Amino acid sequence: VYRRFEPATVVALAAPGDAESAEKMPFLEHRLMQGGKATAYLCERFACLPPVTDPDDLAVQLEQGTMVEWKEY
Repeated sequence: VYRRFEPATVVALAAPGDAESAEKMPFLEHRLMQGGKATAYLCERFACLPPVTDPDDLAVQLEQGTMVEWKEY
């Protein structure tokens, strides 16, 4: 994640059961660990890709993005 220049990116981390982080970052509430491993969720413009636990899979997601386009009217 940190190898890329993504100036409008939010990276949030929370340990399982960390009530203080969950309170400060409610968008993490339903973003749970998968298979007991650190899990990444890539979301753009309110659309999220499936969670990944492998750094290489996350790199692919970061490269491809969610394919959601933002249009202003």
